Amino acid sequence: MYVKDYMKTGSLVIEKGKTLEDAVKQMVEKRSNTLIVVDGKEHIKPIGMVTVNSIINVVVPDYLEDNPNISSFAQA
Repeated sequence: MYVKDYMKTGSLVIEKGKTLEDAVKQMVEKRSNTLIVVDGKEHIKPIGMVTVNSIINVVVPDYLEDNPNISSFAQA
């Protein structure tokens, strides 16, 4: 059993200079939970990821951390 047998190709990418709003729009349009962040258009070098959970962790205020409805989504 190899990773290549289970990997997805054609991953969605976003440039590091785009806004969080751009990322969310792209994720909603493409119905994706993850975007690969790349260095630029010409040199497509993966440098990170943006996920639904990472966005929730930034957007949801700390005081809602103890809310069971919210905290189930905000786990890293």
